[in-house]
Amino acid sequence: MKNLLFLLVILFGISSSLIAQVTGTVIDGETKQPLPGVSVVVDEGPRGTTTDFDGKFTIEATNRDVLTFSYVGFKAQTINVQGPTMNVT
Repeated sequence: MKNLLFLLVILFGISSSLIAQVTGTVIDGETKQPLPGVSVVVDEGPRGTTTDFDGKFTIEATNRDVLTFSYVGFKAQTINVQGPTMNVT
């Protein structure tokens, strides 16, 4: 019983460390202004969010995930997660 409990604690610790919060800012490349309301979605999962008034977002993702950024009037961008911070233009 102790071994099973220990194994479950270890597995939970490993799996929870694989998903981390990714934060960043989305700005308009021409005006250099933040874009509020940009949709940020993890391609292989049900996770998604939108940028706030300052163009900032936070989403749970791993380094293997791909994020799609979409906004009315702009071409959608698909970007591989490359760390805990992503700034998108």
